[in-house]
Amino acid sequence: MSAPSRSRILLCFEYATLNGGEHSLLAVLKQLVAGEFDFIAAAPPHGLLHESLQKLKIPTVPLELCDDEGRKRDQESINQTLKSIIQDSEPALVHGNSLSMGRMLGRIAGETEQPMTAHLRDIVKLSGKAIDDLNQLDRLIAVSQATSDFHQKRGLSEDLMTVLHNGVDCEQFRPRVPSGKLKEELGLPAESFLIGNIGQICLRKGQDIVAEAVCRLIESFPELHLLFVGERHSQKAESREYEQQLHSCFEEAGLSNHVHFLGYRSDIAFILNEIDLLVHTAQQEPLGRVLLEGAAVGCPIVATTAGGTAEILEHQVSGILLPPGDADLLEHVLRDLVPDVRRQSQLGKAARERMLVLFPVEKSAAGLRAIWRQLLYKQS
Repeated sequence: MSAPSRSRILLCFEYATLNGGEHSLLAVLKQLVAGEFDFIAAAPPHGLLHESLQKLKIPTVPLELCDDEGRKRDQESINQTLKSIIQDSEPALVHGNSLSMGRMLGRIAGETEQPMTAHLRDIVKLSGKAIDDLNQLDRLIAVSQATSDFHQKRGLSEDLMTVLHNGVDCEQFRPRVPSGKLKEELGLPAESFLIGNIGQICLRKGQDIVAEAVCRLIESFPELHLLFVGERHSQKAESREYEQQLHSCFEEAGLSNHVHFLGYRSDIAFILNEIDLLVHTAQQEPLGRVLLEGAAVGCPIVATTAGGTAEILEHQVSGILLPPGDADLLEHVLRDLVPDVRRQSQLGKAARERMLVLFPVEKSAAGLRAIWRQLLYKQS
């Protein structure tokens, strides 16, 4: 039996930016656009996500959840907008690319005929009402077992839950000989040792831990340079103060020339091949996309055990895993690892091999295709 031919799937996105969740679904869509599904996306009509959808030739309809002043629209207005988009686009299935979008779809699930699915890409405590909303969907797709376990313990239905790891394009993200161009860009000598921290600058990502550890190490390893790749999105005062704290850590030690804020970069595959070590100090991480990408290029990785990270990397085999929030332990690990080129190579090679077997994007795409096909069979 085959699924209905050319089934239309409506993809709903909340934000205009490209973060891990957006990159993960886009990577899968590249595998699926030429297949049995026709995609249409409801998304903000501007920004990097919109541009990426256009490159994939996925038509879009505008979905703006905030007013002109950036305030979220009221619930009833959002409900009516989503119902109108669904009515006009006539999809066979509707998918939300985030937990919050899944909740919005859950609120209207009883008023539409189409099956609805959503990705769970967050490990956050939910209210009873949020859990009830999500439990109205036909399938919840958790990006890690850790994410699934967390939410099931708090009331999300086990019967609705499927674990499907994100995948990585192991051809796009593959080992390359460092060109030295990033060091040239930053005006650094060839013998510099680059430690990269890649991700949105926010408290949850724990960048203060790697900043503190690297500051302490520079006296012993003056060739060390720390690169923060990513932006701060939150405008909250505490988030602004947190970003300034990262600058101050190096300024107060007289080491400002050893930290570099690169902002948002679209050339992550290039950067991962240019740095010597990826350090990921997240306090919570459902399934860190940059860890998949870093492992795929064979970059040695030190990361926290938060969330689903232990599902990506095997401690002391394909990465070194530490508890979150421990700058002292991170300093100790880096003090041993930075001069050990052989150990770095072992970790990087093992990580690459693990990605090729367990996390290729083709595997993730096949899993998502199977979930959607199953629901479409039921519907037909």
